[in-house]
Amino acid sequence: MIATKIKENLTRLGCHLKLKLGYQAKGAARWLLQVYQQQDNLEEFLRVYEPAIALNSEDETLLLEAADFLRRRQQNNPAIVIYQRITNLNPSNFLAHRDLGDLLLEQQRWYDAEHTYQQALQLVNSPSPFLYRKLAKTLAQQQRWPEALAAYEQGWDRERGSYQDLQTCKAQVDQHHETWETYELLFQTLAEAKQWTGAIAAWWKAVKLNPYEGWWRFERCLKISKRYQKLEDLEQVFRQAFKNSPGELDLGLNLSAILETQGRMPEVYATHQEIANYKLKQRFPQLSPQIPLNLPQVDFTIIGAQKSGTSSLYYYLEEHPDISVSIKKELHFWSLHYEKGQDWYLSHFLPIPEGQSWVTGEASPTYLDSPKAAERMYRVFPEMKLIVLLRNPVTRAISHYHHWVRLKKEFRPLDVAFKEQLQNLPEWDDELAIRNHYIARSCYSQFLPRWLDYFPRKNCLVLASETFQAQPSQVLQTIHSFLGIPKRPLENREYYNVGDYQFSHPSLQQDLEDFYHPYNQQLEQLLGQSFPWTRPPETS
Repeated sequence: MIATKIKENLTRLGCHLKLKLGYQAKGAARWLLQVYQQQDNLEEFLRVYEPAIALNSEDETLLLEAADFLRRRQQNNPAIVIYQRITNLNPSNFLAHRDLGDLLLEQQRWYDAEHTYQQALQLVNSPSPFLYRKLAKTLAQQQRWPEALAAYEQGWDRERGSYQDLQTCKAQVDQHHETWETYELLFQTLAEAKQWTGAIAAWWKAVKLNPYEGWWRFERCLKISKRYQKLEDLEQVFRQAFKNSPGELDLGLNLSAILETQGRMPEVYATHQEIANYKLKQRFPQLSPQIPLNLPQVDFTIIGAQKSGTSSLYYYLEEHPDISVSIKKELHFWSLHYEKGQDWYLSHFLPIPEGQSWVTGEASPTYLDSPKAAERMYRVFPEMKLIVLLRNPVTRAISHYHHWVRLKKEFRPLDVAFKEQLQNLPEWDDELAIRNHYIARSCYSQFLPRWLDYFPRKNCLVLASETFQAQPSQVLQTIHSFLGIPKRPLENREYYNVGDYQFSHPSLQQDLEDFYHPYNQQLEQLLGQSFPWTRPPETS
């Protein structure tokens, strides 16, 4: 073993000497390259690879091995140089074209990658969906949509349900009838297929065609846009539109989302307050600029449950002259965004002019089942009044499932998803698992005790969603009394955020009702009130 090591070291030293003196240097350089690859010794490999490659410039196998090694060790620039040398040496080397294209794609050199993939496609004997999808990415990033969609079509699985959506987008683009909705559908279609390089390019196109939509909700797209260095471009789009239309809420929130993604938090707070001040001016058109404005005290929160009518309640409460709600629904501060700090949270509320009084609140249905939200809120607002809307657990879970389907977060058939979830309940303090669990989020008796540990029962108004939907004006006035403000009848009876779906699974319906029965009993005992969807106790 020792003798072998000594021999290897002597050979290595001899090869370095030959390389330096130019004596039998070609073979020596080849040996050194191969040895350092085997040893995975990047530092020594980099010392010799340039002269070794120059001496063996026509050795295609050696060049390919060297390029592959550099790529594995994330030395992409020298790897690109060697792959380009190989393609010049042998234009029919498919592997070199393919791997070169992948590296150029990583470096966002869209035109060069496109050219390389085109050459690779000419070398394959049969159509390659894999390569067509990569080619499509390069074309999409160049906003060459007719060509990009043609390439996606070549690489798409015809059996996927989204193929028809792709065809719809392609037809509209080919006929020059595309709108921002075309590119939003294309974004959703490509994202579903995990083609994010093309999806984000479609999203940018949709944004520029219509900056007035609520693009701030697409957090993942904002993060990807930062990686592609597109935030400055998007910021200018939103800033100019917001300047021209300061009353458009989504424009302001779009701009603040761009600023927040860049970490420019003081500008985020300023943008939120610009929106809040605009809404304040709408509320008090004659308000003098000399009147001092006070920071709001948040008085109430609608904490849930999700898919139980919280959107409608938020907008109904906003109509009352003695109520001020956050500039957007669902801040999710106490659950998902606590690390952003209270300055971020409070920047979403209207300031209160000196001499005026109203109650201020927000609605975020992620609070109810968050393990930490109650304690966090209590530490800052111990007198907070809580409004809880609870829907029939079965119909809430079904609505949650269909909501996720619309958002393209769920692709399993309903019965499959529910049977899997019935067999796999999460831990009750696992916030992320519960958030994505249709069935668990309807187990209200597991979540409300946390809130009652901190807030007195008199501060918690728990209502049935079905009663609210059947008698919205009466329930709304009950809430007015709870908040200590004059009762007002409901004028706008539009019900917001309603899904459209059919449910016909009698056996699953029964399984779900049986599952929720003990939780419903616990809920009624905990609160001392009954609900229209609970069944009477079983008698022996």
